[in-house]
Amino acid sequence: MNDVKLIGRLGADAEIRYTASGNPITSFNLAVSKPFKKDGKWEYDIVWVPVTCWKEYQLSKGTEVFVSGRLDVQKWEDAEGNKRQTTKVVAKTIKEIKRREKHEKNDSGPNDDIPF
Repeated sequence: MNDVKLIGRLGADAEIRYTASGNPITSFNLAVSKPFKKDGKWEYDIVWVPVTCWKEYQLSKGTEVFVSGRLDVQKWEDAEGNKRQTTKVVAKTIKEIKRREKHEKNDSGPNDDIPF
């Protein structure tokens, strides 16, 4: 099974281009955090994942998204005859994640307006 699900943030605005027949292609790099423990504390590395989708998405740098799709590996030989390959995610679904804003803690004491 080739099934990928990621949550991350765009490193730059999504790039939208069109095929000769006018079909849109959206591409961007997704920053995904990779947690690990070091000296008993959790730390995070960032993994940059290239994403392509055959739909048009207007997404800005820093936008948090959920991406669902498949891995695609492209192999070729460069001009010097070296074997090369790239791996990217071909997205079927991209959904923007909108988080609720955290409310500041109110330390002013009990609220007498609450009826209970």
